[in-house]
Amino acid sequence: MPDPIGIPTDGTARAAVLALVAHDGKKDDLLRLARRYRSTLERLELIATSNTGSMLAAELDLPITIMRSGPQ
Repeated sequence: MPDPIGIPTDGTARAAVLALVAHDGKKDDLLRLARRYRSTLERLELIATSNTGSMLAAELDLPITIMRSGPQ
């Protein structure tokens, strides 16, 4: 089976970026999804808006680049 697109499996530097954004009413759903797929997420460069990123970084103990939200 071929490797997933954009996800390095040989220990090389992160090659793919994933932005995580959720409306306030969906943050719990995103957190559940992130917990389930943490082993995949740890191989990606993650970026997220301030509230979502802070929540995910604290819960998952993963580095996340924090960006300002749309209104900011």
